[in-house]
Amino acid sequence: MTGQVQERSRERDQSTEALRSLESLVTEVGADIHDMDRRHDEEHELVGMVAESLKTSLESQQGLASQALSELLGHTFINITVHDPRRDLARFDHVLDVRRPSEYNDELSHIAGTRLVTIGDDFEQRIADLPRNARVLMVCRSGGRSARAAQAAIDAGFTHVHNMEGGMLAWNHAGLPTAARPDGRPA
Repeated sequence: MTGQVQERSRERDQSTEALRSLESLVTEVGADIHDMDRRHDEEHELVGMVAESLKTSLESQQGLASQALSELLGHTFINITVHDPRRDLARFDHVLDVRRPSEYNDELSHIAGTRLVTIGDDFEQRIADLPRNARVLMVCRSGGRSARAAQAAIDAGFTHVHNMEGGMLAWNHAGLPTAARPDGRPA
């Protein structure tokens, strides 16, 4: 009988040791999974940052290309910056934000009083109701799409077209007021 008790005790000790080993293994696997999740989140954030940077760079290149084309054709719009005194919105008859609807109320918000007219295939039709001699300011996220829109407006016969270089990124960076932040301060 003593042998059976000792055998059961040894089996219990072995089972307890096996459970401890299994528990340790589960803890290690859990830590590995946590590390993998953290690395995945970091990689995802990095990819997002690179994508945003590329998007901004491409939009800026679009703006430069649009301006160069307009200069070659002799039909130019005027680029202004957020620091330019000409950016006084009261000087413009119309301020058109040419971003997508999803961008209009995103974290960059929009300039109060702007009209959302997304640049696309029907852009010229969407601005057809505006007088051709109206003073128009085009705004987008970084200045690229608005430069294309400014060129499209010039091509459609508009005579006083301006493009906000740097777009809403520059506007926000300068701390200027938006519809979401009338005082211009970050939320």
